[in-house]
Amino acid sequence: AEELSVRDLMGTFTEFYEAFGITDLEFKPHYNPYTEPSFELFGEHPETGELIEIGNSGIFREEVLRPLGVDCDVMAWGLALERLLMLMYGFEDIRDVHGTLCDLELLRDVEVVH
Repeated sequence: AEELSVRDLMGTFTEFYEAFGITDLEFKPHYNPYTEPSFELFGEHPETGELIEIGNSGIFREEVLRPLGVDCDVMAWGLALERLLMLMYGFEDIRDVHGTLCDLELLRDVEVVH
């Protein structure tokens, strides 16, 4: 897209997470060597009230895109979907939903996994 702005980036993520019922997002500036500006996204855990990181985003730097022949602004994001699952279903420990220690039987009962 031509001339993307921080407003476009934040609006895209706000709309995406609102579709999952997460309405209070916090965007915190963060360094990323491939994007500028760059942000970490945080959402509030429904039970603990704790802010947890649910993704990161930015607009790719020109020097990253130029070798690929791209001459327009491009959004970048990393959606930590396991963290979104934590927020939606109230899991308190990421190991419950991700990694070698997760309980697969527990996850099979979660609606979104089906």
